[in-house]
Amino acid sequence: VVKIYVVSRITPATLKTLPRPKQEGAPWPSAEPKDYAGSNVYSPGESVLLAWAGAHLAARFPEHAARLRAFDDPLMRSCLPMLALLLNHWPPLEAELGSSGG
Repeated sequence: VVKIYVVSRITPATLKTLPRPKQEGAPWPSAEPKDYAGSNVYSPGESVLLAWAGAHLAARFPEHAARLRAFDDPLMRSCLPMLALLLNHWPPLEAELGSSGG
């Protein structure tokens, strides 16, 4: 249900409107549709979500800056990308956890 009604609404164009990491020089994925059209496994919307999570991961934890390629990637299963997203979008959480991010 989520894939049909939510992920289908995510496009490379929506990537331009998503909040960016606040860290200086943080990388940001391309918003070109051709960059998300080559997968036989993931839809363009899912590919955009992976790129978005990967950008926040690289900004918050540069030592883990490898591109996320799958939702079942070991790095994704470690929940580090989710922590990066939460820390970048919820500033009080960082204050609660401390500046180290964990």
